[in-house]
Amino acid sequence: MKKRFVYIGSVIILIISVFTFVVFGMGTEIFSSIFGNKNKIPAFGKYDGTKIEYSAGTDFATLASQYAENYKNQGYELNTQAEYYIFSQAFNRTIMNMAFTDAVDKSGYKVPTEAVNREMLPYFSDSTGKYSAKLFNQTDEATKNSMRKEFSNNLLYTRYTDDILGASTKAGDYSLYGIKSSSKEKSFITDMGKEKRSFNLASFDTSNFPKEEAGKWAKTNAELFIKYDISAITLDDEKAAKSLLKQIKNNEITFVDALGEKSTKYYSGSDGKLASPYHYQIANMLDSEDDIPAVTGLAKDAYSEVIKTKKGYSIFRGDGDLKAADFTDDATLDVVLKYMKANETGYIENYYTTIAKDFNSEAAINGFDNACTKFNVAKVEVPAFPLNYGDSSFFGTVPSDTKELRGSSTNKNVLQSAFALKLNEVSAPLVLGSNVIVLQLTGIQNDEPASSDSFASTVETADQNSVQSTLLASDKVENNFSDVFFNYFMSNSAQ
Repeated sequence: MKKRFVYIGSVIILIISVFTFVVFGMGTEIFSSIFGNKNKIPAFGKYDGTKIEYSAGTDFATLASQYAENYKNQGYELNTQAEYYIFSQAFNRTIMNMAFTDAVDKSGYKVPTEAVNREMLPYFSDSTGKYSAKLFNQTDEATKNSMRKEFSNNLLYTRYTDDILGASTKAGDYSLYGIKSSSKEKSFITDMGKEKRSFNLASFDTSNFPKEEAGKWAKTNAELFIKYDISAITLDDEKAAKSLLKQIKNNEITFVDALGEKSTKYYSGSDGKLASPYHYQIANMLDSEDDIPAVTGLAKDAYSEVIKTKKGYSIFRGDGDLKAADFTDDATLDVVLKYMKANETGYIENYYTTIAKDFNSEAAINGFDNACTKFNVAKVEVPAFPLNYGDSSFFGTVPSDTKELRGSSTNKNVLQSAFALKLNEVSAPLVLGSNVIVLQLTGIQNDEPASSDSFASTVETADQNSVQSTLLASDKVENNFSDVFFNYFMSNSAQ
């Protein structure tokens, strides 16, 4: 489902970028009955205090119907996923319209009447492409006024985008609008990804930590895995818990009845037995470690005082003797492994780092392939890729099919270490996610610089995405889109 949503979003963005939307002649009725009673729909959000509402004549409604019409004309089905993206893009574009128009208005710029006329001219041309006064005169004034208003708004919007983000209009070799770029800047950008490096990789998966090693570690931390035979009653209110304990001690109510009638059972099953009976688990459930002896030291049939736990207030009862851990038992070792993976990742990483250091030494002496054979690990040949922290869209990224390198694009230590290697040099062990890896640099290649023209659309898209994400994160924006869409749109459209 997620991949489907992403795909549809990409199509919507493509459609939005390809078409220029004008109210005249577009499918403004496509969503006319979707919302049922529109008066019941709250605003989808606000920009600088102004509500963004779905109602006839608003920019939001107009954009949504235009995007939907073009989406439909492309042969795509208007299902729930498509509708969500259509409306979300319309919502985002509405905010951008409001922000851009406000900025241009404050600058004092007014759209010239001549500019509006030039935009309208093609809509009143005959079959030969010449202006037709007859077509113009046959069009009612309401439609022409609506067109003037829409074209004027579009020109205000493009005035901002042209000045800030640039436009395709050129004077000679230079863009007429937007921030200018020097030739050196262009060459710097096009050269960024031309140097690429390839590697051999060996990986040691920390999730495969051996049980026998877990047992060795556990023997020096045996107290953590002592198993206690204890029951517990837990209440949310401390005063009520103290009153209940008094009743139990005075034989006014049995522990079993109190358990069934009063306990929230946050830490126990229906029988009252602790669901997590190991020493470390009991320590984790208590609000203060000072209370550990009061629980673990309970004699059989003895009650603790009311003890504050992470959730509520508990009365503990000793039911039997403690049981020391048997580290030859598989089930116990499973408990140890679970604990270590949650709390002792450093120990596990050190274990594999030591092995990886030995691998490094073997590879340096007898070669990477021989080391892989000796240590029974598969060699991964990593295709060449450039140094690209953060996976910038401007040039190549870490190969996505090399699962052992997932997360490396934002791991400064891994990237610095990898790209500092000399040819055939083997790296020190590197911790990356759940793996400890060793790399060997196998090649350095320099591709031809990318064409600056090929970067133009990438830069434009990046700029537009940056503007939109920055604007949507503004304190001026109140975004209730998802809540309103799913709570009102979905419920009404399903009726």
